[in-house]
Amino acid sequence: MTPHAPRSVASGGWRRLVVGVASSLSLLATGCSSGGEAPEELTERGTPAPRLEHPVPAVEVCDGALSDQGAAALESLSGETQFTDMEGEVPPEMTGFTEELRPTGANAVTFCTIRTPSDMAFPFAVVRFLWIPTSEEPSAPIPDATAIYAAGSEAWIVGDSGFIGFPCSAGEVEEYDQLVGYLTIRRSGGITEPDLVMEVLNAMASAVAEELGCAEEAELPSGAPQRIEG
Repeated sequence: MTPHAPRSVASGGWRRLVVGVASSLSLLATGCSSGGEAPEELTERGTPAPRLEHPVPAVEVCDGALSDQGAAALESLSGETQFTDMEGEVPPEMTGFTEELRPTGANAVTFCTIRTPSDMAFPFAVVRFLWIPTSEEPSAPIPDATAIYAAGSEAWIVGDSGFIGFPCSAGEVEEYDQLVGYLTIRRSGGITEPDLVMEVLNAMASAVAEELGCAEEAELPSGAPQRIEG
């Protein structure tokens, strides 16, 4: 039997649901990793940052999900040229991720966690995706958005996260035929370069849509999304 969308989600408020999920997971990522404390070598003044165990350039992070333009945006956003996306001994793998994502419905699934050599204690960026029902037609302004973009169905920046929603009929849960990708950045004082955040996220979302087979219906821009508000 094909699962149906839970009434609590299908009845409305999916934007706030997505933002709420992103906020709670952002706190977990930044406040609970490594016991919530940086390793000793990061807290002592004058101690060099630890070397990345598996360094990769921006174009290779997240199983090569970033375009050249998206990779350049990640470098500009972070101020780094080398990254690691290893969680334990397992690197992110696009095909495995999309197979895990297809049947999940409204449960957020982490695609990739990016760390930089200047701070290995906590992730610099985390990319996640979840499905929402397209029966929810937007009728009100996006809550608390600081910037809105022309990409997919909707794309916006709120707090320390960027979001892109786009049509994708590749999911396995009935009525869940729109995918939302969101990128959370750990940055003191919040996001000051929203266009770069959206450029990185759009590249990630485009790669996921391509792997799922819904790139044509997603209609994500091939380059940097154009800001239309904020």
